[in-house]
Amino acid sequence: MVYDSTLPDTAEYARRYEHLIDIWDPTVDNGEDPDGWFITIRRADQVVKTFTPVLDNAQTNDDLGSTNSDVSAWNWTLAFRVIPARVKATQGLVDEYAILDAAQGDAIGSDAVVRVRFYHAPATGNVGDPKGAWEGEATVAIAPVDDGSLERWAVTLTGKGPATRLASNPFAGRGAED
Repeated sequence: MVYDSTLPDTAEYARRYEHLIDIWDPTVDNGEDPDGWFITIRRADQVVKTFTPVLDNAQTNDDLGSTNSDVSAWNWTLAFRVIPARVKATQGLVDEYAILDAAQGDAIGSDAVVRVRFYHAPATGNVGDPKGAWEGEATVAIAPVDDGSLERWAVTLTGKGPATRLASNPFAGRGAED
């Protein structure tokens, strides 16, 4: 069989910028819609999600000395960069403070945990990958990035428990240009 590397006519390359990250903010009152309590993190780029298996040794004599591991759970991390903005001299935006507050030296216990959902959000069209949407709780680490005159944060969310696949992708398009 000859390998054929051509893609179907309807296929497009996946892009790292085609992901959105929402952070839960319990102070936002959006009536009956619980999804309204999620705030999209603006100006995020270089989004990388990683799922790593937690392995248990399942080796038996039948394996003749070879490794045999079973997956018992999955760890996850979500790394991205953000360009923060200031509304006034020292005031950031609500999505930025939701991240920043959980990564400060005085954030202990549940104060150091955020609830996020992250999902595929194509550059064109209104339908994200139905299997590409996740939600979970995470701890936050922020480090400054020095790569120009704009302030940037390198943000790493480390899963606290499993990420749960959402039943549907919340992406509804990028606006009027769709």
